[in-house]
Amino acid sequence: ELAGKRDEDVALILGKLEKQVRETEMLKDQLSAKEKQLIEREAKLAKDLQTLAEKRQTLVAEAEEDKAELLAKADQQIREIMEAITHPETKLHEVIDAKKKLEELTFADEEESDPDAFEVNDYVIIKSMNVVGKIARISKNRAYVTTSDGLSFDTKINQLAKTVAPASQPKASRKTYDDIGTIKTNVGLEHNVIGMHVDEALESVGKYLDDAIVKHLKQVRIIHGSGTGALRTAIHEYLKRQGFVESYRLGGQYEGGVGATVVILK
Repeated sequence: ELAGKRDEDVALILGKLEKQVRETEMLKDQLSAKEKQLIEREAKLAKDLQTLAEKRQTLVAEAEEDKAELLAKADQQIREIMEAITHPETKLHEVIDAKKKLEELTFADEEESDPDAFEVNDYVIIKSMNVVGKIARISKNRAYVTTSDGLSFDTKINQLAKTVAPASQPKASRKTYDDIGTIKTNVGLEHNVIGMHVDEALESVGKYLDDAIVKHLKQVRIIHGSGTGALRTAIHEYLKRQGFVESYRLGGQYEGGVGATVVILK
């Protein structure tokens, strides 16, 4: 009797074990399926992230190209306007019109500058124009800047950057006009030698710097372009040998970059 009862208990236990084994196998299959799904999702996520990174890189590159193109166009417009302002045959009404256009050509900085960081009589550079002057008046977020040539600009504070005062600042005075209304100056704040041969460019730069010294300009800019760098190297070697040159450097973000050289004259 005891043996028969033990056999029944063993059969019952085995039945339960078989059931548990089947349930365990079923759970194992489900876990394997879910693991496979997770691996597939992880692979898809990694691929999506790579695609997003590539798209972002493309968008950034396109944005930089658009920015460079806009800056190049604006820089060209500024050069043309500055040349028009300083041309000896420019009429008074043309100067006023060109000056108005120049004031409109400004770039919005990513961060607003603090008006309290600037004071009247501070020497500043108008970044969008590469023009150096002294603050005559400040009103809220705008400043009234006058140059040593007598030109004045009403510009936003965020377009200004502090700069050192010229070692010898000529007395600022308004431009004088003769009877037919032309400006009595023909030396601009920058000189373009792009497209010239090295010898021709060096001769042109030498004459331009002579004229700039006569006019008591403290800072000028030479536009030579980037290209192969041969013209830039030759100009830098020339500047290095000149006693009247205090220092020189490549242009900054708003000064033409490696395509231009800013010269500080003694």
